[in-house]
Amino acid sequence: MRLSRIIGLLIRVPLYALYGAWALVVGSISLIGRARRGARLLSSSLPCPSCGAANTLHGRWKCRGCSAVYHGFVGHCPLCGAGASFFPCAKCSVSISLGRRP
Repeated sequence: MRLSRIIGLLIRVPLYALYGAWALVVGSISLIGRARRGARLLSSSLPCPSCGAANTLHGRWKCRGCSAVYHGFVGHCPLCGAGASFFPCAKCSVSISLGRRP
């Protein structure tokens, strides 16, 4: 009985170590991606992928959720809390992604 528990432990320990290493790698990659997206959204403007025009992230926006007009960051309505995943370019109306998933 005791020998089978020791063998089972010797088999499980390396598997747990591999899982732990895998979780650390995946978590690190995810953290780096989130930091890059966060840094992108902390800038004052985003370039349009089509025409290259600079589009401000702070200004006057209309919420698609509650239809309120507000001043502030494009990605979050302060009244209803709805989030945006994209907004149109002021020059050519192409959608500019905020890097969020809907």
